[in-house]
Amino acid sequence: MPTIEKSIFSLLNKVSHQNKNQIVVNLTDLLKDIHAIDTFIDKLFDKCITESNFTELYVEIIYETLVSIRPQHPELAKDIYRSLIIRSQKEFEGNVNVDNRIDKVSCTRFIAQLTNRKFINPKLLHDIIIGLLSSNNQYKYELACILILEVDNDIIRSANRGDDFGAPLTQTEGVCKRIQFMMEDAKLNLFHQT
Repeated sequence: MPTIEKSIFSLLNKVSHQNKNQIVVNLTDLLKDIHAIDTFIDKLFDKCITESNFTELYVEIIYETLVSIRPQHPELAKDIYRSLIIRSQKEFEGNVNVDNRIDKVSCTRFIAQLTNRKFINPKLLHDIIIGLLSSNNQYKYELACILILEVDNDIIRSANRGDDFGAPLTQTEGVCKRIQFMMEDAKLNLFHQT
């Protein structure tokens, strides 16, 4: 009998738009085992990093899985949601450097899509972006810009209380030109929202 980890990995490897509904049914059954939740979230993040072209599809899968689980197992749905939020926050805690930058960018795009589907609320998004912008790491500035540019404007407007994001985006000392241009785009995006 296959382990839960292998079963989750196998299901996520088979995900496509055509079989999405069946994958959701199978995941719903697997996730009734409380030990499967962290494995599911970890595998989901891994897939979004390694297969970033399918990020939106993976977000649809987790959204529909939660919608499927919530009516009969509300506590389980809360546990899955909590695990997803904790893992999202952890992604920004470590250092971001040239070696892990691409993985972090893919993960940030996944988190932007989760935010667009209302998994991550504006207050948490605010805290994540402020944390990224208050570092002295140009790659964290890049991740903040990705969130500002890829999250829906209404959500960014709610998260950007009192224009908290604008001032840090002007700090360009020690930042390469490519990221400076991203910061400029992010500032323009914020400016057009007001």
